[in-house]
Amino acid sequence: MQEKLEAFISENNLFCKNDRILIALSGGVDSVVLATLMKKCNYSICLAHCNFHLREEESSRDEAFVRSWAKENGVELFVKEFDTYGYMKENKISLEMAARDLRYQWFDSL
Repeated sequence: MQEKLEAFISENNLFCKNDRILIALSGGVDSVVLATLMKKCNYSICLAHCNFHLREEESSRDEAFVRSWAKENGVELFVKEFDTYGYMKENKISLEMAARDLRYQWFDSL
């Protein structure tokens, strides 16, 4: 899988080995596998984790897992907590749209 990822990145000229790549790490399988493979490929990565507080204790467990993974792997981690429901109500948008807006605004600032 690692070789396929490296080939895909190279064939599509996505980025170079000396670029710093920000990976959104939710704590789910997909993002953890991506971060693991990128690290194994020796890309310079850092991580961003959004805690939207949408699943109560599960959200806190996801954040704790991400913090632990980053520490164990020596990867810089940025974490931000959001008042997603408040943003949703204030802007009269759906919960999904609120989370997307908050996430993208923060990622742009990083």
